[in-house]
Parts: sequence; structure tokens; C-alpha cells
Amino acid sequence: MSAPNIEQSTNATSTGSNSMGVKVGESAAQTLGFFGSTGVVQPVSGVGTTGGFTAVNTSTTVAAASTFTGGTGSSAYTITDVVYALKKLGLIAA
Repeated sequence: MSAPNIEQSTNATSTGSNSMGVKVGESAAQTLGFFGSTGVVQPVSGVGTTGGFTAVNTSTTVAAASTFTGGTGSSAYTITDVVYALKKLGLIAA
């Protein structure tokens, strides 16, 4: 198996080893893109912070404005936030 082709631009860094994986970038302000997409900084929530699943009504039904943390961290995202970030990163087709 050959090493992946990684292209670095000015101020980009990557570190890693076979046992530790690969770290790309040193801060959320550095850009990252996949599959030829334009690099973007780390996506942030436009919704605010909350914990777990937050419904927009009193039921447990998911609505367009419902938010999720993914069970990690405090930033909450709508499903639209997640799809937008994945498209901007080039991880799913736009």
C-alpha cells in the first residue's frame, strides 16, 4: 500500500506515524477540503450551544429546527447544518 498524496500549502502542517494516525492543521482557522473542493475553516454551529437533542416543540419529533450535539462537545447542529458542512468539505456531493 502506498502513502496517500497529501498536498500542503503555506502554513499547513501535518504530523503522524503509523501508530498515531494523522493530524492535519494546527487550528480551526486553517482550511481543509476533500476531493478537489475548496478548503474551508472548521464548520461552526449557527444554532448555538445546547446538549443532546433539542426539539422545537414539546414532542420528541425531529423538525427542521431541531438540534443535535452528537453526544460530544457542546455545539449543536441542525440536520441542515450537517449537510451543509459535509458538502462544503466535499465529503458528499453538492
